Amino acid sequence: MSADNTIVILSTPTTGIGFEYRVAHVQNAEELYNIDQGYHADFVTSYFNKAKCFDDIDAAEDYAFDLEDKVGYVEYGVEIVNLPNPYNHYRDLSKGERLDYGT
Repeated sequence: MSADNTIVILSTPTTGIGFEYRVAHVQNAEELYNIDQGYHADFVTSYFNKAKCFDDIDAAEDYAFDLEDKVGYVEYGVEIVNLPNPYNHYRDLSKGERLDYGT
């Protein structure tokens, strides 16, 4: 039986300099990308709004591997998904707002 799950480190640029990394256990990770709309904002925010957030990739990876151990069986392991816009962009899109973040 397929678990179809993964631990995702979601990498998004900050509105300043640098990146934020959110870590979550995700089912059906293929839903992160919708061919017609780019990254599906509702799916992104449903998994990552309450996810633990880091400003350091090493800390995010450590947490992701700990989470993988806690979950037990993770079919696709740990993966990094890089999104081109700040996280707020996806949160605002999921609310129906269209904002320009300079990208």
